[in-house]
Amino acid sequence: MMNFKFKEIILEIQNQNLDKALILLEKIETNEDNIDLRNNLLGSIYLRKKEWTQSIKFFKKITNTEKLDEKILNNIGVAYFNLGQVKKSI
Repeated sequence: MMNFKFKEIILEIQNQNLDKALILLEKIETNEDNIDLRNNLLGSIYLRKKEWTQSIKFFKKITNTEKLDEKILNNIGVAYFNLGQVKKSI
C-alpha cells in the first residue's frame, strides 16, 4: 500500500509543482520498503526539470529489478539522448 505522502507527491508532480514535490520527498523518512519508489519519483522529477544527469543518477539507484521496467529504462535513454550520448541512450 502506498503511503499517503507519496500519493501527495505524485499529485504535485502531475501538476508540475516539481520543487514542492522535491521538498515533500525530503521530509519522508527513507527505508528499505520505499527506497525504490523514492528514487523513481526523484528520477521522474529531475527528468521533467530537464536535469538529465540527476535523473539518470536516481533511476540507476533503483535496486529492485522487478521495478526496473521498460518505462524507467526508456527514461534513462531519454536523459542520455538529451545529454548527447546517443549510443548510451540506445
